[in-house]
Amino acid sequence: MSSTITTMLQPSYEQKRKILILSSEYPPNMEGGLGTHVEGLSSFLAKDYVVHVITPNILGAPSYQLYKEVHVHRVDTINNESEHLIEWIGQVNIAIVEKVLELRSEHSFQLIHAHDWLVGYAAITLKVECNVPLIITIHSTEYGRSKVNGFIGDIQHKINEIESLLLKKSDKIIVCSKGMLDEVCFIEEVKGKTTIIPNGIQIEEQNRSSSNPSYLEKKKVVLAIGRLVPEKGFQHLVQAAAIVSNQIEDVLFVLAGVGPMKKNLEKQVKRLGLESSFLFVGYVKSAEKKALIQSSDVVVIPSLYEPFGIVAIEAMKERKPVIAASIGGLKSIIKHEHDGLLVECTNRNELAQAISRILHNEQESATFGEHAYEKVRIHYSWKRVITLTKSVYNHVLR
Repeated sequence: MSSTITTMLQPSYEQKRKILILSSEYPPNMEGGLGTHVEGLSSFLAKDYVVHVITPNILGAPSYQLYKEVHVHRVDTINNESEHLIEWIGQVNIAIVEKVLELRSEHSFQLIHAHDWLVGYAAITLKVECNVPLIITIHSTEYGRSKVNGFIGDIQHKINEIESLLLKKSDKIIVCSKGMLDEVCFIEEVKGKTTIIPNGIQIEEQNRSSSNPSYLEKKKVVLAIGRLVPEKGFQHLVQAAAIVSNQIEDVLFVLAGVGPMKKNLEKQVKRLGLESSFLFVGYVKSAEKKALIQSSDVVVIPSLYEPFGIVAIEAMKERKPVIAASIGGLKSIIKHEHDGLLVECTNRNELAQAISRILHNEQESATFGEHAYEKVRIHYSWKRVITLTKSVYNHVLR
């Protein structure tokens, strides 16, 4: 009887509201945390809404796919090989608009949820064309990246313009941390329509991976994961590794990720004589990432710019101690000396000292890990993130 009542109370497909999500990343096209977030968000939202995701097709994936109950539409551009970022993004936005106008003959979307500036022009255009509210999630800003990279050229100015316009035209803005709230409010005065909702993570029963990498056995493993770009700060981790390697035997620094800085980092490792204690493993998929985290003794996030820090909560979920830069979203996630350590990662001595401390103190490491897991379970579950997101949706749909 109870199951019959539950079924009666569940909205039918026809009754569910239709949500349009625009994102430059979606599986299998995953470059960073944005794609991971949009994948999780859309799949959990699909339990309560009819969700359509529009994303570029740059890896030869199907043009349409029902993926985790999400309707995924991958659009092609005129020239997928364009090396000019703004030109390629313009083509992507045109293709997104054309696809949505095509879908509109069959689907009546109630709102648009766009992610970052890369789909900004399409989001603004479709808000008008479809006459629906526009919600945007800002994952990072060019203003923030430029402060770290120290370079502002024509492309950076153009991105700033798009971000500013997107903030103005949106009905509601979602940011992932207090640091990002401050950042977007510096660009435009939008605090009155901005909500902080952290990125989410699936909290499942803890289980050890059965495929832990054999090359990590009998090693003390210091793990770092991220795109190999200057703002991730891995160049400072290499400097700290040179100090730690002289203090602790059998320590192995593992760096997972791809990006334009790989050759420079490899040269830095060779110059410091760290070839035997520093390992580049390239891009890792979800299962491989989990296995690496589970096999590690500490996870280090030495970022110079980090609006949130999804790797931090991925490690904390596995009860691993995290050493992170005391910046941006990382300051919101980690409580220093309680569930991890916050340090000045540009100071190689301070970073090395923190790594050595964790590797030398198993009990403290375990305590940090337990506190970290409890924090993630309470504050960063997808259940909580979806509840907060639905509240924003209801606000604009009322």
